[in-house]
Amino acid sequence: MIATILPSSTTFHAVDYNERKVSEGVAELLEMKGFDLIDQNYTPEELKQALIDYTYQSNERIKKPQFHLAISCKGDEYTHEQLLEIAHKYLDEMGYGDPEQPVLIYAHHDTDNNHLHIVTSRVDPAGNKINDHRERVRSQEVINRIMGENQEQRASDAVKKALDYRL
Repeated sequence: MIATILPSSTTFHAVDYNERKVSEGVAELLEMKGFDLIDQNYTPEELKQALIDYTYQSNERIKKPQFHLAISCKGDEYTHEQLLEIAHKYLDEMGYGDPEQPVLIYAHHDTDNNHLHIVTSRVDPAGNKINDHRERVRSQEVINRIMGENQEQRASDAVKKALDYRL
């Protein structure tokens, strides 16, 4: 299982990327929460503007508020529904799990590996910046913990296997 934090932006361009994939028929919006959009026929611009408004109404200091993440498994080892459950646990542990946090979760069907894209703001509902200290390291630790993987044991096993190798 891989969780990849993708580039941040000021304009929430990840919404355009994911909505373009939806219009091409290679992705679908699995979940949209924390948005006050009444009309179900929203546009990508309305989604982006809602994220921008949410972010800057209480915290104008964030330079690149977009949090964009891809969670991917090998092949179809996990269904999109199972990946969605993993994504919820991940968001909770990384500080993005508040029910009022605006989140978009897309399932992509454009590669051989099942994967999700998650787009949200780096600002929590109280207007505070969500902790991004050691974000990539914490992200790997969180995904390993969720998946029950012990990185130290895996590394130790790999070293042992390499040391035991004979031609």
